[in-house]
This record gives sequence, C-alpha cells and structure tokens, in this order.
Amino acid sequence: MGNRLFQALALVLLCAALVAVADTEKPRLKMFGDEPNPHGLWRTELLEASDPALMANAKRMSEMAVCMDAGLEKGKDVKPSESACTRAVLKNTSSESQIETTCPERPTTVMTMKRESKDIIFFETVEKGKGGVTTTMKGRYHYVGPCSAGDSLIKADKDSETCQQMRAEAATTDPEAVCGKYEGAQKVDCVRRVEASLETTRKLCE
Repeated sequence: MGNRLFQALALVLLCAALVAVADTEKPRLKMFGDEPNPHGLWRTELLEASDPALMANAKRMSEMAVCMDAGLEKGKDVKPSESACTRAVLKNTSSESQIETTCPERPTTVMTMKRESKDIIFFETVEKGKGGVTTTMKGRYHYVGPCSAGDSLIKADKDSETCQQMRAEAATTDPEAVCGKYEGAQKVDCVRRVEASLETTRKLCE
C-alpha cells in the first residue's frame, strides 16, 4: 500500500532523534532539560534534502507526527548490547546536540539538533557513505501536543490529503483478493499482514 512509503519517511527522520537519545549508556542530552528523552507528539517539517524522493513527499510528511512516548515504549524491548551500532555525543548543550551514529554496512550519520524555541527543534543530518557519497537533510520538529505510550507510533490529521487517500485505498483493498495467488499457510499469513496494514492505516488517521 502507498502509505508505507510515507510512514517510512517520517520514521527515518524522527526515529533518528529517538534512537540517539534513548541510549541510556550515553549522557543525557541537555537540550531536553530534566527529561531523559523527548516526549509528546512531534511533526516533521522537511526543509531541504539531497534525495529528491524525500523532497517530493515533504508535504505529506508534514501531515504526519510521531509519538515519542510510543517509540520509547517500543524501544524498551531493544537492549543496547543487541545493537551493532555505536553512538558518540559530539556536542551537548542546552541549545544544541550533535550525535554521531556508526553502524556496520551503513553510512555514518551525524545528526545535529538546535532548539529554536520551546516547541521547535531544527535538525540536520549528514550521512557519509562508501565512496564519499554524502546524503543530507534539514528540517524542523514541531511539538504538537501530548501523547501516551499506548498510542499509535505515527499519527496524521484525519482530514489531511494523505489520510483521505489512505482511507480510499483501504476501502477498496480486499485482503482475500490481494492474497489470492497464495494457498494454505502462506495465504493465511498474507491475509494477516494485509489486515494488520489496514488496521495501521485506520489508527494512523483516527
């Protein structure tokens, strides 16, 4: 379904910040004050991106927000020792943070976050891949309001163009028809995945 792309784009941006601050073995980021991690619902505004596909979907990304509380809850199941990635806090002040993330077989990413106001954080990411290929993004996180650990990870305005299109797709999606080419256990698994995707769409646009 088309909504998967937009969910992935939103997660790429906001989960980068989430992962950076969720590692309890690293110093607490001072820009979040007394809180060890950011909380609440945050919307992504993409300003610049070296990847044209990201910029082409900037408007739809802006209609989505990520619940940090839900992300932190999901992150509890991942132990730092289970991750092959290493993180280093390069800068840590009340107004600016910079984190370098290095993972095997993936580009090294440096993410800089600057607090512009109580509810707005500017971010910039620079990925340095093999062969000197560099990918960059710039944007802002806007605080939308509170959310809870039990909420959906991603939320979108139910009246937005994105949600209207998602609901139209969901209304015409028949799991049995989509999985018609499979049989037995494969079909059961396919139907389950399609139904789960439809449920995700419903929760996204509640």
